[in-house]
Amino acid sequence: MRRWPGTFTGRAGGRLSLNLAGSSLPSTRLDVSAPDGSSLATLTAAGSGGFLDTRTLPLSGTYTIAVDPSGSTPVSLTLTAYDVPADAAAGAVPGGPAATLPLAVPGQNGVVTFTGALGQRVSLKVALSIPAKLVLRRPDGTAQVATQASTTTFIDVIALPAAGSWSLLVDPIGAAAGSVSVNVYDVPADVTGTLIQGGAPLTVAMPVPGQGGRLSWTAAAGQSAVLKLGAVGPALKVSVLRPDGTTLLSPSWVFGSGQFAITAPVGGTYTIVLDPYDSQTGNATASLL
Repeated sequence: MRRWPGTFTGRAGGRLSLNLAGSSLPSTRLDVSAPDGSSLATLTAAGSGGFLDTRTLPLSGTYTIAVDPSGSTPVSLTLTAYDVPADAAAGAVPGGPAATLPLAVPGQNGVVTFTGALGQRVSLKVALSIPAKLVLRRPDGTAQVATQASTTTFIDVIALPAAGSWSLLVDPIGAAAGSVSVNVYDVPADVTGTLIQGGAPLTVAMPVPGQGGRLSWTAAAGQSAVLKLGAVGPALKVSVLRPDGTTLLSPSWVFGSGQFAITAPVGGTYTIVLDPYDSQTGNATASLL
């Protein structure tokens, strides 16, 4: 057994993170002890190392770090301790400019808050170059959406189930650090319209990320038509719903233009759903032949 002890002076309330890096490390245990000898944190790492996420120091004084690689083969490793500042915070307004979070130190998180109304439709675009966990929280603190991303990601439109202060937590994974920007969009209702077979095409404008289209078609039982989509700016998923809301045409992708043969199994009003890909925006024309 080999133990490497090290010390540092900490202050009560300070925030510490640690990065243990090496090459082909065996199973390695890292222990951090407070000035009174109590355990603050333990990390087990292997391979290229590991990361101890932020811990708040309970006492002022001298802390001890013990690193214990397993086995008898010599190892070379680098241990970096970070003095983690308070989590970054920024406010956003739905439909306003992007909020920026500077996450400069490994272990530092960020939170973007915005005020939403009950039933308000919002979508979010998170531009990041570092892997991170994203959690959109309701005003009561419970999670509405939780996901993980390593590149720019989009949270599709949500009709807010509660009014109040919403928050998006950005929690970088491992020792990642960088800058993140978050757009919160105020999404209008989906575009609606009525298609008449043989009639003029309808133009569906979808200028806000998360906005789509819902077009209606009233048909008799057994009536057949060809749904034609053209001048499609964004990549679109198109589907057709029966009068009872069940799926007649499963979601299918359209790039630029496309057409689909549909037959009404029962008489009634059918709904044609247009759903742009990710945060893409633009226009499309729709007609029934």
